[in-house]
Amino acid sequence: MGNIKENLRKVYDECTELYEQGGVGAVCDHVNVQMQACNPLYDDVKYKYCTPCDAGQPVLNGVCLVCGSAVYPEIGRKIITIGDVRELIADLNDDDIAVIEACDEDGEVEDLYPMYIDVIEGIELLNGKTVNEVRFCQMPNVKPEVQKPEIVAPVPDMEKIETFAVAMSVMLYELRSESETILILTTPNSDHEVPEDFIISIIDDEEHAHEMRLLIKNDIVHHLTECPDDWKNDEGEYENHIDIYDLSMSMDAYVERLYEDTHETKTLWVCPDCGSDNVQFKTWTDANSFKATNDECPMEDGDCACKDCESTSVLITKEMIPRRKLIGFQVNAIDGVGHEYMHPLMKDISSVYNLSQAGEMMLNTAGDIDSKLITIWTDDIECPTMMFEGNVR
Repeated sequence: MGNIKENLRKVYDECTELYEQGGVGAVCDHVNVQMQACNPLYDDVKYKYCTPCDAGQPVLNGVCLVCGSAVYPEIGRKIITIGDVRELIADLNDDDIAVIEACDEDGEVEDLYPMYIDVIEGIELLNGKTVNEVRFCQMPNVKPEVQKPEIVAPVPDMEKIETFAVAMSVMLYELRSESETILILTTPNSDHEVPEDFIISIIDDEEHAHEMRLLIKNDIVHHLTECPDDWKNDEGEYENHIDIYDLSMSMDAYVERLYEDTHETKTLWVCPDCGSDNVQFKTWTDANSFKATNDECPMEDGDCACKDCESTSVLITKEMIPRRKLIGFQVNAIDGVGHEYMHPLMKDISSVYNLSQAGEMMLNTAGDIDSKLITIWTDDIECPTMMFEGNVR
């Protein structure tokens, strides 16, 4: 359970940071990329209508990944308190029927209906808190007069959806690319405004234009596959709707990413052996201010340490684009003449492991073969297969 909560928190934190940096488009673009890459942390993400956003948004565990609001109560979850019950029945009508479903040891299900409520006051819990206990008690079983209607999920018409998505992607792209509106691209969602000439150069490039239209189309297809009744008119045909405009925000994220990749870099100290940024070096510290300084302490062998591969080699600097992050590790095997190749315990060249898994491989390397830890960053592997959940280290 702890890992599940940690994974959910990781997804929420990532999306919150992306929203602060790039707005709705950045979050949706990130979620779509993770879903297409089959990232297990995003397996349960669904596009649902979010009332505060007034739009279809990616939702995980009942929480909108854009605004953080609860989107719907979690029907089927365990309930303990009256507060849990109130939340789940908030949208029901007074005439709706209450039935308790019981299951015996053999798995046979029986509906307990009708029932009465008994309230026992003054129940003291182990934590010292005093509460009332509400008991739903069985009376002689009577079948409900009103049977539950069978709910049939609508079947999406993929051909119709595909045709509509293609047409809307072209329309939305042209709308966002017009000279009068081109400056709104990226401006509301960025910490810095992307220059107009750069935006125009991307818009005028047909290869980039195709990629942006494809992003919009895929977002529309994904939404209508999950909610095939959305955006239909009285005749059952799909038509333009104000909510669809939000899906064009993927253009902003696309342009921002290209600008960042070509105009911004960050400098990191990394381990020269494994490439990790989880590194340290010795320095002098002022005894009174506790401020560290290396003015008179140049790096030398033995003064540095990589906390991932335990190398003590002198650190080196590495330039990379800001969005690149460490996503995991791989392990190479090294034969007697120094040739490196994929470690035999790795599943394939696209598999990415956490630090513990990589360390286990290195410990189980045959005696006549050396092993080497390899740090994997964003974009190092086109379609990485994540072999773990949770923290990379």
